[in-house]
Amino acid sequence: MFAFRTQDRYVSTAVMRIAPAGQADSDSQRTLDRLQQKANQLLSRDKALRIRLVQAPGGRGPAFVISCDYPDKLKAQAVVRELVSSFAGEKILEILDRPSLPQRPIFPNRPMIVTVGLLGGAVLGLLAVLVRRSTLHSQKT
Repeated sequence: MFAFRTQDRYVSTAVMRIAPAGQADSDSQRTLDRLQQKANQLLSRDKALRIRLVQAPGGRGPAFVISCDYPDKLKAQAVVRELVSSFAGEKILEILDRPSLPQRPIFPNRPMIVTVGLLGGAVLGLLAVLVRRSTLHSQKT
């Protein structure tokens, strides 16, 4: 029952890198700070937007992974797209991976919840049978 009442969560991501690849770390941090400030302006009421500084694929310098976790997959993609487009005109940033449209929810893992519930119920059922048996056996003697 819990598995089907829990709201789905979707994640849209985009990757941007600092170009050229040899930029100083202080520039990377300054750009990350500006991205975070812009993200706070976009979603001051929603804490689902995350920005991480990572190494770009192929060792091409620092990159930013921008992700938004939201119950509506279109809204998650729209938020990431708005943030990416607000920095699209900057020469210091290059878009490596455009905002993705999530196909499947990342949460909840309904098959896992159902499996755990079934296994837990089976264990509790076995324990109930064992307790009942031992109680009946001790009453007979």
